[in-house]
Amino acid sequence: MIRHTYAGHTAAPGIALGFLHRTDRPLTRAVLPHRTGGDAAQQITDAFDAVAARLLKLSTSLRERGNDEEADIMEVNSYIAQDHDLREQSIKRAHQGQPVPVAVRQAIDTYARTIAGLDDPTLAERAADVRQVGRRVLAHLHGDTGPAPDQPLVLVAHEIGAADLLEPGQTVTAAISVTGGPNSHAAIVARSQGIPLLLAVDPALLDLPDGQEILLDTDQATAVAHPDDDERASALHAMDAARTRRLALAEERHLPAHTLDHHPMVLRANVATPADARAALAANAEGVGLLRTELPFLNHPAWPTRNQHAATLVPVLRALAGQTVTARTLDFADDKLPPFLSSLQGARIGRGLPLMLAQPDAFADQFRSLLGAGAETDLRIMIPMVASIDELRACRRLLQAAADEVGVPPPPLGIMVELPEAVAAADDLAREAAFLSIGSNDLTCQILGLDRRDPTATPPWPPTPPYPTPSPRSSPPPTATIVRSPSAATPQPTPSSSRSSLASAATFSPLPPLPSTRSAPASAACAVTPAPPWRPSHSPAKPPKRSGDSSSSAACRRCPDPSRAHGAISRAWAGPTGPGPSKDLCDAQGDALTNPADPHHFDGFLLMFLSSREGA
Repeated sequence: MIRHTYAGHTAAPGIALGFLHRTDRPLTRAVLPHRTGGDAAQQITDAFDAVAARLLKLSTSLRERGNDEEADIMEVNSYIAQDHDLREQSIKRAHQGQPVPVAVRQAIDTYARTIAGLDDPTLAERAADVRQVGRRVLAHLHGDTGPAPDQPLVLVAHEIGAADLLEPGQTVTAAISVTGGPNSHAAIVARSQGIPLLLAVDPALLDLPDGQEILLDTDQATAVAHPDDDERASALHAMDAARTRRLALAEERHLPAHTLDHHPMVLRANVATPADARAALAANAEGVGLLRTELPFLNHPAWPTRNQHAATLVPVLRALAGQTVTARTLDFADDKLPPFLSSLQGARIGRGLPLMLAQPDAFADQFRSLLGAGAETDLRIMIPMVASIDELRACRRLLQAAADEVGVPPPPLGIMVELPEAVAAADDLAREAAFLSIGSNDLTCQILGLDRRDPTATPPWPPTPPYPTPSPRSSPPPTATIVRSPSAATPQPTPSSSRSSLASAATFSPLPPLPSTRSAPASAACAVTPAPPWRPSHSPAKPPKRSGDSSSSAACRRCPDPSRAHGAISRAWAGPTGPGPSKDLCDAQGDALTNPADPHHFDGFLLMFLSSREGA
């Protein structure tokens, strides 16, 4: 058999190896004969009843196991199968002379188109559930019993249904769909069940026969038909390693969170769905550091209303009752534009907050929904893409008005520092924001003039000299920023545990513009503490030993001035042996923030917010 790779888009992460089973393979005329015996109305009723009963039984089983979200989805599908109008339309078409299967399919298609045409995108996506119920009714009419229960299956369909992933007696290792969205019930269930899911694949994959071996790797967003021996062995090894790691992490989830030198840490999760929230609590996270609120609305035709916000927020925040939750307001950007902002495609809307402030009613609706849905949590609200103190104050006014209307005190209001303008105004913003959170990806791209959607913006690894120079940038000029000693600014902000945190009441200082070449690493600032010699294994040759590098000096190994403390701009330049800045204060922190690439890549710029044990 010929190996072939199919590309797609990842909706649920993971790697899996299994045998293809198409859940919606077209039934030919030989398989779908017109039934001459028996009453058509009774055949249709029996088929719908059987599907409704099966889905309701599945819902009950899921609820008994504590999977309430999946149980709700199956219960809704069972109600669709019980729908009187859908059955009547099927029976009517059969009485008009259509074969029973054709009558059912036409009724299902009409019903699904009606649902898909609704203005509310959340309801419109339920058209997929209608089609899935119809497919099951047709399968029942023709005695389709499904695949053997003992095979590891990679389910394939033009449109995968949530029920397919939850079918009892089957070992579903992965799923692939030609259509479908990241907010569909199938995607929600896949993420909650840990089933890798690939969307938007080439429809040619649907022509593969059942039983074909498929390797799905969502890191590469590919499905490989008939993988070779090396790929198969690599996949099995990766799956085994992932399984071992999950078990090890589960065993350690109750251990205290602290650094290797016993400094306590607060670990909070990034979530967007109820399944994410449950997984965070199961992993013993101390709340949520980032609740992404825009993801349910990426296919929305208009600014979401208060009720639409509530429909997505309540299930998540209900699961987090009693926990600290930092909810980020809508964060639409170049790489995640909903249809109602599609006219801005390519307009580089990185500074997206003005879009929200230009729609104060829509912005206030989100605040009202957050305040209501988050009443049982320790809620904090975070504003993305803030560029100035005026924008922060405008957001605070809207939040205060919403809180007055709801009848609750306003929660702490913080911001994300991810624009050069915010860095320049950090002193002022720190005085008024309850907390700051570092948006490392966007901030790096803004400073370096990169497009985070452009794969060529990531240098190859391992890098080879000569090292590339930064892209040209316009105003504001490129600067690195450092954290100095705590200032007397009051009130002092509470550090955010979402992403990287800024120490309380820190002040900021600019460094000179980046040099035009990267023949030597740039300098920023970090704390310096003596540490044993350390040098990463991937480091190139050490730079020449500087005068400040001596066994008695606590100066940073990379700085020509032993009195100046600076951070790790480059992981590679570890410097000569001898005491110097500890690994955890310099290079290792970069690993927690960014993906290593070119050793002179300015990802190290993000370490501008490191603070010392002595200073902050």
